Formats: sequence, C-alpha cells, structure tokens
Amino acid sequence: MQTRITLADLPREQQLCLTTAVRCNGLVARKVGWVGVHFHDREGCAVHLSGPVAALVRRGLLQMSQAGSAASPTDHGIAVINGVAVAREVLA
Repeated sequence: MQTRITLADLPREQQLCLTTAVRCNGLVARKVGWVGVHFHDREGCAVHLSGPVAALVRRGLLQMSQAGSAASPTDHGIAVINGVAVAREVLA
C-alpha cells in the first residue's frame, strides 16, 4: 500500500528520533539507547529507544547497518525533515 508521509504524520518520538538522525549523521546503539553519531548543539544528550528506531526503519526513513548497531537516514528520511512529503510503501 502506498502512502504519503510528512513529518507531522509521525508520532512525536519518531519525529525526534529522525531529527536526531539527520542532524547527527546517523544513530548508534549504546547501552542507554540510540544516540547521535556526531555531536550537534541542538541535540545535546538525546537518547532514543529502539521502538522509534525500528518504526522508522520499517517506514524506510532510516537504514540499519548489517551489524544492527547503527542507523543512518535515507534520502526519504532527509526529505521528510526538509518538509517534503514522500510516497512510501507501508508494510503492515
């Protein structure tokens, strides 16, 4: 099923997680949760749980590394942050 996704369509936790991923050039898994790869002034100590990360991967807005310990924003994820609605196939 195709659907259009905008930032406002995402739950708040996913919005924050995707924003961190774009600003910090990806996320890495740590003991406390998922954190930004590179420091960004507006992110500070943002830590995200695995639920929002997994949901963004299912939506095609983040791409998981083969090892599963890092996630980077896809072109569609960056477009959503920049205010562009993207058409994505949603998996149930």
